[in-house]
Amino acid sequence: MTPENLKKIAEKVIEHGTSDLRKLAPIGDIGYLNGIEFYKGDFYRSIIPDAIMKAFWEQKKEYGWTVESKESHWRNTDNSYYCPELELRWAVDSGD
Repeated sequence: MTPENLKKIAEKVIEHGTSDLRKLAPIGDIGYLNGIEFYKGDFYRSIIPDAIMKAFWEQKKEYGWTVESKESHWRNTDNSYYCPELELRWAVDSGD
């Protein structure tokens, strides 16, 4: 995700918080969640995606959100996830 889009998401989080992620929708693509992009000294690439995903897993059952997944890469180590109800996308690279 571009820094501009992450900034827009961060502004929504600042305005609405994460207690009801439906207020942030459409959220968009928050990028990789396994450290690939997080620790480049960029606030938006670390704290905001972490807060959104923590809230997502806490609220998922309550609101009945679904998660679609797709594996790619030659060893199926790049996993993409999508929640259509929030238009939320994220990815995890589980390669060794």
